[in-house]
Amino acid sequence: MKSRGFTLLETTIVLALAFLFLLLSFYFAPRSSAQFKEEQFMQNLTSKLDKAAMQGKEHHQIVRAFFGKEDVQILVGRNTEKLDYPATLIKYGAESVYISPSGVTRPTTIPLVSKKGHYSYNLIFELSFGGVYRVTKQQW
Repeated sequence: MKSRGFTLLETTIVLALAFLFLLLSFYFAPRSSAQFKEEQFMQNLTSKLDKAAMQGKEHHQIVRAFFGKEDVQILVGRNTEKLDYPATLIKYGAESVYISPSGVTRPTTIPLVSKKGHYSYNLIFELSFGGVYRVTKQQW
């Protein structure tokens, strides 16, 4: 007569696999959470830069984006928007980017280095009409 239960070996294997998956999720979860915050910051930054460029064009004012060590400040006239860096991004030094009402800016690259991974984000402003910029993610 056979019993219908699981053997001790089968139960041990299932528990070991469950423990392994749990252990792996604790290892990868903080890394992916930090990366999500960084990418969300870059999306917010590009959105605020686009909005500021449109306001500058509309009101014939110069837009100044100041990239400090702790935050980004976007100034249009007397209006200032502040965006703090996530804890995992580092900005060395301070730089300003000016966008004229017609959208002209000087070529500039703003690097932001991630503490969590071996990569950096580069915010590249190109010399052109329309305030063309792009964000690249670079592994090193």
